[in-house]
Amino acid sequence: MQTSRKIGIWNFVTRIETNNPAVIDEGRYFDGLLMESLKTDIYQIERLSEKTPHDAEMVIEDQPGLPTSVSAKPGMIRASGDFSRLERTCPDSRYSLFGNLGLFFRFAMAEMEEKGLFSFHASALYREEDNRLLLLIGGPGSGKTVFLMAGVPMGYRVLSAEMTHCRIDKEGVHYYKGALFDNIRVGNFVVDFPEAADFFNVKVPEVKDIWAKKVPVDMTPVSARKDIITNPTTIAVFPKVELGRGAPVISPVKDARVQARHLFGNLSEKIAQSFLLYDEYPVAPLDTPARALRRHEFVTRLLPHVAEAKNVLTGPRECMKGV
Repeated sequence: MQTSRKIGIWNFVTRIETNNPAVIDEGRYFDGLLMESLKTDIYQIERLSEKTPHDAEMVIEDQPGLPTSVSAKPGMIRASGDFSRLERTCPDSRYSLFGNLGLFFRFAMAEMEEKGLFSFHASALYREEDNRLLLLIGGPGSGKTVFLMAGVPMGYRVLSAEMTHCRIDKEGVHYYKGALFDNIRVGNFVVDFPEAADFFNVKVPEVKDIWAKKVPVDMTPVSARKDIITNPTTIAVFPKVELGRGAPVISPVKDARVQARHLFGNLSEKIAQSFLLYDEYPVAPLDTPARALRRHEFVTRLLPHVAEAKNVLTGPRECMKGV
Protein backbone atom coordinates (compact mmCIF):
# COMPACT_ATOMS: atom_id res chain seq x y z
CA MET A 1 0.00 0.00 0.00
CA GLN A 2 1.33 3.43 -0.94
CA THR A 3 1.64 6.15 1.69
CA SER A 4 2.26 9.83 1.02
CA ARG A 5 3.36 12.86 3.01
CA LYS A 6 3.64 16.57 2.21
CA ILE A 7 6.85 18.21 3.47
CA GLY A 8 7.32 21.99 3.46
CA ILE A 9 10.49 24.10 3.47
CA TRP A 10 9.53 27.78 3.48
CA ASN A 11 7.18 28.12 0.49
CA PHE A 12 8.38 24.94 -1.23
CA VAL A 13 6.33 21.74 -0.81
CA THR A 14 7.31 18.19 -1.78
CA ARG A 15 4.91 15.30 -2.01
CA ILE A 16 6.70 12.11 -0.93
CA GLU A 17 5.14 8.76 -1.81
CA THR A 18 6.42 5.37 -0.68
CA ASN A 19 5.37 1.76 -0.17
CA ASN A 20 7.19 1.73 3.20
CA PRO A 21 5.89 4.38 5.64
CA ALA A 22 8.85 3.79 7.97
CA VAL A 23 11.06 5.47 5.35
CA ILE A 24 9.39 8.85 5.83
CA ASP A 25 8.41 8.45 9.49
CA GLU A 26 12.01 8.13 10.69
CA GLY A 27 12.17 10.91 13.27
CA ARG A 28 15.93 11.27 13.37
CA TYR A 29 15.96 12.82 9.90
CA PHE A 30 13.18 15.35 10.44
CA ASP A 31 13.45 16.07 14.16
CA GLY A 32 16.03 15.99 16.86
CA LEU A 33 19.55 17.25 17.30
CA LEU A 34 21.50 14.54 15.50
CA MET A 35 24.38 14.53 13.04
CA GLU A 36 22.18 13.31 10.17
CA SER A 37 19.15 15.52 10.88
CA LEU A 38 17.86 17.80 8.12
CA LYS A 39 17.58 20.46 10.80
CA THR A 40 21.35 20.90 10.55
CA ASP A 41 20.63 22.17 7.00
CA ILE A 42 17.18 23.70 7.18
CA TYR A 43 15.38 25.91 9.68
CA GLN A 44 11.95 24.29 9.60
CA ILE A 45 10.70 21.01 8.16
CA GLU A 46 6.91 21.18 8.15
CA ARG A 47 4.56 18.23 7.85
CA LEU A 48 1.63 19.59 5.87
CA SER A 49 -1.90 18.51 5.05
CA GLU A 50 -2.37 16.22 2.08
CA LYS A 51 -4.59 18.96 0.62
CA THR A 52 -1.63 21.35 0.41
CA PRO A 53 -0.60 21.98 -3.22
CA HIS A 54 2.87 20.65 -3.93
CA ASP A 55 5.70 21.83 -6.17
CA ALA A 56 7.60 18.58 -6.68
CA GLU A 57 7.30 14.85 -6.09
CA MET A 58 9.57 12.18 -4.69
CA VAL A 59 8.62 8.51 -5.14
CA ILE A 60 10.41 5.86 -3.07
CA GLU A 61 10.00 2.13 -3.66
CA ASP A 62 11.49 -0.08 -0.95
CA GLN A 63 12.29 -3.33 -2.79
CA PRO A 64 14.05 -5.94 -0.62
CA GLY A 65 16.89 -7.71 -2.39
CA LEU A 66 16.87 -5.48 -5.47
CA PRO A 67 19.60 -3.05 -6.57
CA THR A 68 19.37 0.69 -6.02
CA SER A 69 18.19 2.99 -8.80
CA VAL A 70 17.62 6.76 -8.94
CA SER A 71 16.17 8.77 -11.80
CA ALA A 72 15.41 12.49 -11.78
CA LYS A 73 13.92 15.21 -13.91
CA PRO A 74 12.72 18.70 -12.96
CA GLY A 75 9.82 18.33 -10.56
CA MET A 76 10.21 14.59 -10.00
CA ILE A 77 12.70 12.14 -8.52
CA ARG A 78 12.28 8.36 -8.18
CA ALA A 79 14.35 6.02 -6.06
CA SER A 80 14.05 2.27 -5.70
CA GLY A 81 16.09 -0.35 -3.89
CA ASP A 82 16.49 -2.28 -0.66
CA PHE A 83 16.25 0.78 1.55
CA SER A 84 15.34 -1.23 4.66
CA ARG A 85 18.72 -2.96 4.43
CA LEU A 86 20.57 0.20 3.51
CA GLU A 87 19.14 2.06 6.51
CA ARG A 88 20.46 -0.69 8.79
CA THR A 89 23.90 -1.06 7.25
CA CYS A 90 24.93 2.39 5.96
CA PRO A 91 28.12 3.59 7.74
CA ASP A 92 27.06 7.26 7.53
CA SER A 93 23.35 8.07 7.64
CA ARG A 94 23.96 11.61 6.43
CA TYR A 95 24.14 10.17 2.89
CA SER A 96 20.78 8.40 3.05
CA LEU A 97 17.46 9.25 1.40
CA PHE A 98 16.66 11.86 4.05
CA GLY A 99 20.02 12.52 5.68
CA ASN A 100 21.38 16.05 5.70
CA LEU A 101 23.75 15.25 2.80
CA GLY A 102 21.37 12.88 1.09
CA LEU A 103 18.96 12.67 -1.80
CA PHE A 104 15.95 14.65 -0.59
CA PHE A 105 18.10 17.53 0.61
CA ARG A 106 19.85 17.94 -2.74
CA PHE A 107 16.60 17.53 -4.67
CA ALA A 108 14.88 20.16 -2.50
CA MET A 109 17.72 22.67 -2.93
CA ALA A 110 17.54 22.24 -6.71
CA GLU A 111 13.76 22.48 -6.89
CA MET A 112 13.56 25.51 -4.57
CA GLU A 113 15.43 27.46 -7.22
CA GLU A 114 12.45 26.95 -9.52
CA LYS A 115 10.49 29.14 -7.08
CA GLY A 116 13.23 31.76 -6.87
CA LEU A 117 14.77 30.66 -3.55
CA PHE A 118 18.51 30.04 -3.91
CA SER A 119 20.63 28.38 -1.23
CA PHE A 120 24.19 29.31 -0.35
CA HIS A 121 26.37 26.80 1.47
CA ALA A 122 26.96 29.53 4.02
CA SER A 123 26.50 30.55 7.61
CA ALA A 124 25.12 34.00 8.33
CA LEU A 125 25.48 36.43 11.22
CA TYR A 126 23.17 39.42 11.58
CA ARG A 127 23.53 42.61 13.62
CA GLU A 128 20.23 44.35 14.13
CA GLU A 129 21.38 47.83 15.15
CA ASP A 130 22.92 48.57 11.76
CA ASN A 131 21.14 45.93 9.62
CA ARG A 132 24.49 44.27 8.83
CA LEU A 133 24.70 40.73 7.47
CA LEU A 134 27.87 38.66 7.31
CA LEU A 135 27.43 35.96 4.69
CA LEU A 136 30.13 33.39 5.53
CA ILE A 137 30.51 31.41 2.33
CA GLY A 138 32.43 28.16 2.16
CA GLY A 139 32.42 24.39 2.06
CA PRO A 140 33.17 21.92 4.86
CA GLY A 141 36.21 22.82 6.93
CA SER A 142 36.43 26.43 5.76
CA GLY A 143 35.77 27.76 9.26
CA LYS A 144 32.21 29.08 9.09
CA THR A 145 31.39 27.72 12.55
CA VAL A 146 34.38 29.48 14.10
CA PHE A 147 32.96 32.83 12.98
CA LEU A 148 29.63 31.97 14.62
CA MET A 149 31.34 31.11 17.90
CA ALA A 150 33.33 34.35 17.81
CA GLY A 151 30.58 36.60 16.47
CA VAL A 152 27.70 35.83 18.82
CA PRO A 153 29.48 37.10 21.97
CA MET A 154 30.17 40.32 20.03
CA GLY A 155 26.47 41.05 19.55
CA TYR A 156 25.73 39.30 16.27
CA ARG A 157 22.87 36.86 16.08
CA VAL A 158 22.73 33.68 14.00
CA LEU A 159 20.56 33.79 10.88
CA SER A 160 21.91 30.45 9.73
CA ALA A 161 24.49 27.93 10.87
CA GLU A 162 24.30 26.21 7.47
CA MET A 163 22.55 26.85 4.13
CA THR A 164 21.45 30.48 3.86
CA HIS A 165 18.51 30.95 1.47
CA CYS A 166 18.13 34.11 -0.61
CA ARG A 167 15.45 35.60 -2.88
CA ILE A 168 15.35 38.77 -4.98
CA ASP A 169 12.10 40.52 -5.92
CA LYS A 170 10.90 44.04 -6.62
CA GLU A 171 11.33 44.94 -2.93
CA GLY A 172 14.98 43.92 -2.91
CA VAL A 173 17.00 41.08 -1.41
CA HIS A 174 15.59 38.77 1.25
CA TYR A 175 17.72 36.37 3.32
CA TYR A 176 15.83 33.52 4.98
CA LYS A 177 16.71 31.89 8.27
CA GLY A 178 18.58 28.63 7.78
CA ALA A 179 19.63 25.83 10.13
CA LEU A 180 19.98 26.68 13.81
CA PHE A 181 21.49 23.36 14.78
CA ASP A 182 25.20 22.86 14.25
CA ASN A 183 27.63 20.01 14.87
CA ILE A 184 30.74 21.59 16.42
CA ARG A 185 34.08 19.93 17.10
CA VAL A 186 34.98 19.42 20.74
CA GLY A 187 38.33 21.04 19.99
CA ASN A 188 36.63 24.33 19.09
CA PHE A 189 35.24 24.45 22.63
CA VAL A 190 38.29 23.10 24.44
CA VAL A 191 41.03 24.98 22.57
CA ASP A 192 39.56 27.90 20.66
CA PHE A 193 36.57 29.13 22.67
CA PRO A 194 36.47 27.56 26.15
CA GLU A 195 34.02 30.25 27.29
CA ALA A 196 31.56 29.27 24.55
CA ALA A 197 30.38 26.09 26.30
CA ASP A 198 28.53 28.16 28.89
CA PHE A 199 27.44 30.72 26.33
CA PHE A 200 25.83 28.08 24.11
CA ASN A 201 24.74 25.92 27.09
CA VAL A 202 26.72 22.89 25.88
CA LYS A 203 28.13 20.07 27.98
CA VAL A 204 31.46 19.28 26.37
CA PRO A 205 32.36 15.57 26.61
CA GLU A 206 35.79 14.33 27.57
CA VAL A 207 37.24 12.51 24.57
CA LYS A 208 40.70 11.39 23.48
CA ASP A 209 40.60 13.05 20.07
CA ILE A 210 38.97 16.45 20.52
CA TRP A 211 39.12 17.21 16.78
CA ALA A 212 37.42 13.98 15.70
CA LYS A 213 34.37 14.28 17.95
CA LYS A 214 31.51 16.73 17.34
CA VAL A 215 28.73 17.80 19.67
CA PRO A 216 25.28 19.05 18.56
CA VAL A 217 24.55 22.67 19.44
CA ASP A 218 21.17 24.42 19.40
CA MET A 219 21.66 28.05 18.39
CA THR A 220 17.98 28.98 18.62
CA PRO A 221 18.47 31.11 21.77
CA VAL A 222 21.00 33.31 19.92
CA SER A 223 19.24 33.35 16.55
CA ALA A 224 18.07 36.43 14.66
CA ARG A 225 14.71 37.66 15.92
CA LYS A 226 13.31 37.91 12.39
CA ASP A 227 13.01 34.89 10.12
CA ILE A 228 13.55 36.98 6.99
CA ILE A 229 16.04 39.85 6.70
CA THR A 230 15.36 42.34 3.91
CA ASN A 231 17.94 44.57 2.25
CA PRO A 232 20.74 44.33 4.80
CA THR A 233 24.21 45.70 4.24
CA THR A 234 25.73 42.44 3.05
CA ILE A 235 29.40 41.55 3.53
CA ALA A 236 30.39 38.40 1.63
CA VAL A 237 33.20 36.64 3.50
CA PHE A 238 35.13 33.70 2.04
CA PRO A 239 36.83 32.31 5.16
CA LYS A 240 39.81 30.03 5.55
CA VAL A 241 40.54 29.30 9.20
CA GLU A 242 43.82 27.65 10.14
CA LEU A 243 44.93 26.55 13.61
CA GLY A 244 47.98 28.40 14.86
CA ARG A 245 47.38 31.43 12.67
CA GLY A 246 46.89 34.79 14.37
CA ALA A 247 45.53 38.05 13.02
CA PRO A 248 43.54 37.85 9.79
CA VAL A 249 45.04 38.38 6.36
CA ILE A 250 42.35 40.13 4.34
CA SER A 251 42.23 40.14 0.56
CA PRO A 252 39.36 42.24 -0.86
CA VAL A 253 37.59 40.72 -3.85
CA LYS A 254 36.76 43.76 -5.96
CA ASP A 255 36.37 42.32 -9.44
CA ALA A 256 32.67 41.58 -10.02
CA ARG A 257 33.56 38.64 -12.26
CA VAL A 258 35.56 36.99 -9.48
CA GLN A 259 32.77 37.66 -6.98
CA ALA A 260 30.30 36.06 -9.39
CA ARG A 261 32.53 33.01 -9.84
CA HIS A 262 32.77 32.47 -6.07
CA LEU A 263 29.04 32.96 -5.49
CA PHE A 264 27.96 30.84 -8.45
CA GLY A 265 30.29 27.99 -7.47
CA ASN A 266 28.99 27.99 -3.92
CA LEU A 267 25.32 28.07 -4.98
CA SER A 268 25.97 25.14 -7.31
CA GLU A 269 27.86 22.98 -4.83
CA LYS A 270 25.09 20.67 -3.58
CA ILE A 271 23.17 20.58 -6.85
CA ALA A 272 26.01 20.08 -9.33
CA GLN A 273 27.85 17.46 -7.25
CA SER A 274 27.64 13.69 -7.60
CA PHE A 275 27.47 11.70 -4.37
CA LEU A 276 27.19 8.13 -3.13
CA LEU A 277 23.74 7.35 -1.77
CA TYR A 278 24.18 5.15 1.32
CA ASP A 279 27.90 5.11 0.45
CA GLU A 280 27.06 2.61 -2.29
CA TYR A 281 25.10 4.00 -5.22
CA PRO A 282 26.42 6.91 -7.36
CA VAL A 283 23.82 9.61 -7.93
CA ALA A 284 24.47 11.99 -10.80
CA PRO A 285 24.20 15.77 -10.33
CA LEU A 286 20.69 17.19 -10.27
CA ASP A 287 21.76 20.24 -12.25
CA THR A 288 20.64 21.13 -15.78
CA PRO A 289 21.83 23.80 -18.24
CA ALA A 290 18.65 25.79 -17.61
CA ARG A 291 19.18 25.66 -13.84
CA ALA A 292 22.81 26.72 -14.16
CA LEU A 293 21.81 29.67 -16.35
CA ARG A 294 19.09 30.70 -13.88
CA ARG A 295 21.60 30.51 -11.01
CA HIS A 296 24.07 32.72 -12.84
CA GLU A 297 21.34 35.25 -13.60
CA PHE A 298 20.47 35.32 -9.90
CA VAL A 299 24.11 35.97 -8.97
CA THR A 300 24.27 38.82 -11.48
CA ARG A 301 21.22 40.40 -9.86
CA LEU A 302 22.60 39.88 -6.35
CA LEU A 303 26.04 41.45 -6.88
CA PRO A 304 24.85 45.10 -6.75
CA HIS A 305 23.43 44.34 -3.28
CA VAL A 306 26.76 43.08 -1.90
CA ALA A 307 28.58 45.96 -0.20
CA GLU A 308 31.92 44.14 0.20
CA ALA A 309 33.47 40.80 -0.63
CA LYS A 310 36.69 39.56 0.91
CA ASN A 311 38.87 36.51 1.46
CA VAL A 312 39.83 36.14 5.10
CA LEU A 313 42.73 33.88 6.10
CA THR A 314 42.73 33.76 9.87
CA GLY A 315 43.16 31.90 13.11
CA PRO A 316 40.08 31.06 15.20
CA ARG A 317 40.36 33.54 18.06
CA GLU A 318 40.87 36.68 15.97
CA CYS A 319 38.66 35.80 13.00
CA MET A 320 36.12 38.59 13.53
CA LYS A 321 38.85 41.21 13.16
CA GLY A 322 38.70 40.35 9.48
CA VAL A 323 35.12 41.54 9.01
